[in-house]
Amino acid sequence: MIKNNLPRLLPKQPPAVFPQLKKEAVLRMVITDDGKIINLYKKNGDWFLKKEADEFKADEEMINQIINGLASFRKGEIVSNNKNRYKDFGIGGKKISLTAESKNYVLFVGETAGENLIYLRVDGQNEVFLGEGFVDIFNQQDFRDLNVNLINNENNLNQIEINFGNNKTNLTKKGNHWYLSNNLEAKKDRVDFFINDLKTLKGNDVLSEPQIQRPSLIKTVFIRVKEGSTEKTADFFPKDEENYYIKTSSSSFIFQIPAVSVASFKKEAKDFTD
Repeated sequence: MIKNNLPRLLPKQPPAVFPQLKKEAVLRMVITDDGKIINLYKKNGDWFLKKEADEFKADEEMINQIINGLASFRKGEIVSNNKNRYKDFGIGGKKISLTAESKNYVLFVGETAGENLIYLRVDGQNEVFLGEGFVDIFNQQDFRDLNVNLINNENNLNQIEINFGNNKTNLTKKGNHWYLSNNLEAKKDRVDFFINDLKTLKGNDVLSEPQIQRPSLIKTVFIRVKEGSTEKTADFFPKDEENYYIKTSSSSFIFQIPAVSVASFKKEAKDFTD
């Protein structure tokens, strides 16, 4: 009885869409959205893309999510084997292409087919099948890495300097505690919040230096951090009422951030003690 009912009790797992795809071997990704093409490529272990004449680092977390999703993706219910019906399912204008070990893996993405489901087709196969995910990829407008990356590892951070207006605040880490320049201990949670704001700081745009008229900009905030023996600095310049520019010593590009985010970096000594 168990033997006869085993297929029903343990249903066969659907086949992988790309069983031979090795995530670590992917060197290129092309996202096509009804004529709009985004080329992403790997160079020296990092992902990049070009926009006009500039080469930008790409958002590796986003790219890895796509690659991991395709490598583990499995076919759902097959809804058609008729290649003349592709347009009925919205198949044709949107696709994701990966290149690994000189082999291309292409997935066509169609219209939504209900909650969390979408019509899909693998290049070279007639089957249109149901699957989950991949819709958000085509809603993503920017694959550039917009993380400012002023702090890599907060555990190695040992010094922070904050300058704005006539205010200058220095924080030094001794053991597991932070101290101000007058040897007054700072409150750990407040320092941690400040560090987290710096570490997670993300722009809404990133630009090359020639695009910005820097001589006309006035620096309003300066921050210096030290991780081990490595120092990094960040200069904040107001662009307009809604945005600031940030130029860091670790990037050749300038990030744009909302002006409301800058308020959290204008800290005085009393903000870490009272």
